[in-house]
Amino acid sequence: MLKINLHKTKYKIFHIGMCATGTPYNGLQEAFIKVASKYEELNCGVPNVNIEAVKIAKRFRPDIIFIQVQAPDIIKETTVMQLKETGAFVVNWSGDVREPIEKFYYLLGKHIDCTLFSNMTDVETVNESGICK
Repeated sequence: MLKINLHKTKYKIFHIGMCATGTPYNGLQEAFIKVASKYEELNCGVPNVNIEAVKIAKRFRPDIIFIQVQAPDIIKETTVMQLKETGAFVVNWSGDVREPIEKFYYLLGKHIDCTLFSNMTDVETVNESGICK
């Protein structure tokens, strides 16, 4: 398991997400910019998002990759595997509450260091699967 150095005060953060850029939904972007030593972003709606994400991660060499993708068929499993090869701590976050939980969370969850949900029902359901603990 990859651990991040909690004694560092600043991290290089790469943010891949629906709201990675632009107002009015750029609260995460603004927060990351404030706490990061360096910050890169990629809106998941760009063409070839998987290819671009890997290119940026390999060039930027982030400490943390924060993925905010809440729909299937955007970020591929092979992409997450390549992102992990950079040595970054990879997080996927979802603010959605959907029943049932989208299958891609289980698929990607095998390769992601920390999957975050906005509700305990989803956390408990994914934990019961054995993929995320």
